Amino acid sequence: MERIVAKSLLNHLTSNNFLSKVQHGFVQRRSTCTNLMECINDWTLTVQDGHSVPVVYIDFNKAFDCVSHSKLFARFSDYGIDGDLLEWLQSFFSNRTHHTKVGTMLSSLVGLMIGVTQGSGTGPVAFITFLDDLARRLENHGVKLKVFADDVKVYLSVCNSDRAVVLQTALNCIHVWANEWQLPISISKCNVLTIGKPELNIPYHINNNVLPVVTSCRDLGVTITNDLIPTMHINETVRKAHQRANAILRCFTTRECFIGQCF
Repeated sequence: MERIVAKSLLNHLTSNNFLSKVQHGFVQRRSTCTNLMECINDWTLTVQDGHSVPVVYIDFNKAFDCVSHSKLFARFSDYGIDGDLLEWLQSFFSNRTHHTKVGTMLSSLVGLMIGVTQGSGTGPVAFITFLDDLARRLENHGVKLKVFADDVKVYLSVCNSDRAVVLQTALNCIHVWANEWQLPISISKCNVLTIGKPELNIPYHINNNVLPVVTSCRDLGVTITNDLIPTMHINETVRKAHQRANAILRCFTTRECFIGQCF
């Protein structure tokens, strides 16, 4: 039943163009590949034009576990999900409990007041509906962004100080939205990767915390560097392949070949 409800919800959201086009997670015909291909295409064109593009990676702290139920239900209602279906969703997400097991000890039951149910059929659709408001707000700030579930990256070609102000204004918008919708940002996990040769040395910040500048970043499983050369990602992939091959090889007690002998 959950799968039926989730499919109907997603069909309703996509057919009525409620979901922003920047969301690539849990949406048909979109994936990590489409997310990365669109980003790298934008970044490559910017570098070819002789400009740089700061990419700000935003990390939400335990995003799926911090979704406010009341705000989630309000978002459903705004998108035309009401009546019996909304009551069913409210019943599904409300009055849930959990307990923790350590060894043989089991804690008492505690009510879950926030969060979408991870592992459920409706959880992913509920989360992207909840996060969609942020994508809509950022689109109005003149920046480009790509989202995969809770992974958000914001970028803009910066060739003068005015463009840097636009990007910083978008970061301020993210901070305000996170406070309003009670989805905390993990500042320590956010960073800035400048693609191309930096034209301006302007620090970006969230809530007065200056974001660290990095030369490479792990983006949806792919290592992206500031020069867009894939050498680092290839070397890392080869290194992991050698580790796994050696692990398999160590499982054999002998490497001798016995030809023509039956066992």
